[in-house]
Amino acid sequence: MNNNGRLAGKTVFITGAASGIGRAAVVKCLEAGANVFATDVSDAIDQLADTLESVDTNVLASRRLDVRDAAACEEAMTDAIRQFGEVDVAVLAAGIGYSRPFEAMDAESWHELYAVNVDGVFHCCQAAIAIMKSGATERTWDSAASIIIISSIAGQVAEPAASAYASTKGAVRSLSKSLAKYCAGHDYKIRVNSVHPGVIDTPLLWADLEATGAAQEAYESVCAAQPTGRIGRPEDVANGIVYLASDEAAFVNGAELVIDGGSTA
Repeated sequence: MNNNGRLAGKTVFITGAASGIGRAAVVKCLEAGANVFATDVSDAIDQLADTLESVDTNVLASRRLDVRDAAACEEAMTDAIRQFGEVDVAVLAAGIGYSRPFEAMDAESWHELYAVNVDGVFHCCQAAIAIMKSGATERTWDSAASIIIISSIAGQVAEPAASAYASTKGAVRSLSKSLAKYCAGHDYKIRVNSVHPGVIDTPLLWADLEATGAAQEAYESVCAAQPTGRIGRPEDVANGIVYLASDEAAFVNGAELVIDGGSTA
């Protein structure tokens, strides 16, 4: 998909940017003409620019960020402003997940999931809204700021093998809708939407597959179960993110973009 120019003049702040969907979002947003401020808790974020081909360092900046730390989220947003002058879009892709039977879930693992997947989104949304609302008088709803929360189809349909993870994704699904109406009610001119990927070829998926002891066989089985005969690629999701970030989505607010190859149809 050609995204050239769709985000020209916009600055996009991305969490979870070192791998998977977040990294694909970095690439696609750069291709669409955006300035990108990329963050991740992993040390790999420090080498992100080096791993991407022909990246102009004038349009890509990065720093480490643990989204569990509210103050650090505010500092990262401030850094993005210092670097590019504004933040027009926040893509909240940082997340963790694993499959574990509910009765085997310990409290520490439960709280860890919520600290990253829910609290992290909360912290980043607060920081983003605080910055974005200051420019409300200079924007129209046709060129509104945009917050894009990466949820999951697990936040929409039952996931008995990963109930804790699913509950976190259901939480941010609901949060995105509430924030969409909250920001509209205050005329902040900030759209808030959630993205719900299906099975996507990411490091998180492969961690689960390898836990089965037969990763390749498990992978083939998962692919065979998909209506399209394959699982999703990170760039499939990133193309949807570019759309929601762009002014083409000016009337898309409080929505759920499902990108799952039809698996929940």
